[in-house]
Amino acid sequence: MFDLAELDPVYYFLAISFAAIFGATLGSFLNVCIWRLPREGLSLSSPSRSHCPACGAAIPWYDNIPMLSWLALGGRCRACRAPISVRYLIVEALTAMLFAVLAAKFLDPGDPRWPELLVLGALVSALVVASFIDIDLRILPDEITLGGMMLVPAVALLVPELHTRPADGTIWRLLAVTGDGLAAADLVPGFLREPEPAALVGAVLAAAGATAGLHGFRLYWRLTHPGEPKPLRDGALASVLAGTVVPVAWAVAVRPEWALHPRVISLASALAGMAAGSALVLSVGIAGRVLFRKEAMGFGDVKLMGLLGGFAGWIGVLAGFALACLLGSMVGVARLAITRSRYLWFGPFLSLGCLLVILFPAALRRAFEWYLGLFR
Repeated sequence: MFDLAELDPVYYFLAISFAAIFGATLGSFLNVCIWRLPREGLSLSSPSRSHCPACGAAIPWYDNIPMLSWLALGGRCRACRAPISVRYLIVEALTAMLFAVLAAKFLDPGDPRWPELLVLGALVSALVVASFIDIDLRILPDEITLGGMMLVPAVALLVPELHTRPADGTIWRLLAVTGDGLAAADLVPGFLREPEPAALVGAVLAAAGATAGLHGFRLYWRLTHPGEPKPLRDGALASVLAGTVVPVAWAVAVRPEWALHPRVISLASALAGMAAGSALVLSVGIAGRVLFRKEAMGFGDVKLMGLLGGFAGWIGVLAGFALACLLGSMVGVARLAITRSRYLWFGPFLSLGCLLVILFPAALRRAFEWYLGLFR
């Protein structure tokens, strides 16, 4: 009879290996997303098969094996021998590595954390696509940034462990005070505390909040961008956020003790992170435009930091931004010395900085404490 403890290292190795293989395979699809998503006339489903950008020849399955096919072909198309960008190999290898890291962190045999693994796997995939599109075309697609932000409230409510291992102390204290205040005020009449009336009012408030968010954004856009067409996705984001926050606030008013429910803490942490991330980059962009008379941060970076803040929390997104600035300046100096180019895409560094904070907060804290110790 096998001892389960003896099988744990084997399980762990197989889990990480399978995750790496899956990541490489997914990376092949992400390459398709990177090429097609920002280009007019292309979609993820059409054309149905991958093809050579130079000659248009369809790529057979044996030339589409992640990493191995690129290496076997020497980075060239079999049909026309045109070079195939090394980016394809890099994306597949990078995605394989990232999924192996996720598996190593979240598939501990004693405590596998599948929900967190799946959510962060989706986030990592989105960040890889957004980062390489930014490198190629200097844009961050709304399909990823705004689409991801719309999903953040649902993710925070369904997978509260993302923000409650451990809970943000600042958010916890704020919610504790709010719950105590609501309990003392006793604002909701007794008959509305019954399950059926409370649920009905919550549904009505959700619809009202979603409608108010959409019309509030329309009014904001009309005042700040007169004559310009309003972006539908931005209005949908406002609708989703308001339609989530209002009924949750009502639930806490009905049951003040729910203020410290893990799902409420998670939602509050995610929303605070989204607000902090977007506001930080927007402020830096405005300051750069005023001081240097040129664009310092694109609005795509504002949306990306909103998405990242939804997973990192408000403290994490600030730390991630600082780390991104450090990494970006190091690469920027080297790029300037080698290519004489002063332009540097910042989306990949924002993604990397916040992802490091999400995955390795304890290690980064120790590194920071060590750095501060050098000056004592």
